[in-house]
Amino acid sequence: MVVGWPGILTSADGVNWVQRLSSGIGSLDGIAYGNGQFVAVGGTILSSADGVNWVQHESAYGTAIAYGNGHFVAVGPGGTILQSSSIITLALARKIGTGLLTLSLEGSSGLGYTLQTSTNLISWRNLTNITGAQPTNVIFETLPTGSDKVFYRAYFQQ
Repeated sequence: MVVGWPGILTSADGVNWVQRLSSGIGSLDGIAYGNGQFVAVGGTILSSADGVNWVQHESAYGTAIAYGNGHFVAVGPGGTILQSSSIITLALARKIGTGLLTLSLEGSSGLGYTLQTSTNLISWRNLTNITGAQPTNVIFETLPTGSDKVFYRAYFQQ
C-alpha cells in the first residue's frame, strides 16, 4: 500500500496497483498500521480495516503517523500532535482447568460496540452489541470446536 498524490494505491503482488481512493482527499503524506487498522494522513485523516474501504474523519492536517501502545499519533506543521483514542482490542484466552475459551473486548468506556463473527472472513454476522465496555469485558465462554475456524471482529457504533 502506498499513499501520495492522487490518494491510496494497493497491490497484492507489488507489480499491479489498484487506486482505492482519490476523489476530494488531496495528497496524503503518511500511513501506519496497528491493531487491525490502517490510518492515512495528509490533507485529511482516513482509516480502514481492510485497505479498500476508507472512512474520512474530521479534517486535520498531518505529515506523519505512527502506531504504538494502543494509539495512533500524527504530527503536523507547527508542532501539532494528534493522538487517537484507544483502539478496540479483542482477545481469546483459554481458561485453565475448564478449557473454555473466553472472548474479551477492550475499548474506550461509554462507546457502543458491535461484535461480529465469520467462518470465511467474507460474510459477517452480528453476534452481539455491547454498550459502555469497561477496559476488559468478558463477552462469552465456549468450548473449543474440532477444526472449525471462527473469526471475530468488533467496531464501535458511530
